[in-house]
Amino acid sequence: MESQSSKVLEIQIDASRNIRYLKAGSGVPLVLIHTIRTQLE
Repeated sequence: MESQSSKVLEIQIDASRNIRYLKAGSGVPLVLIHTIRTQLE
């Protein structure tokens, strides 16, 4: 979901991994990390 005041950006971690994030609004940054714990068990 992307509005006029938000932007999807991407950071390349290494040759095979990227992190996509949504930059929107103002104020203190908030980082939400989706867990992969269930994939490790």
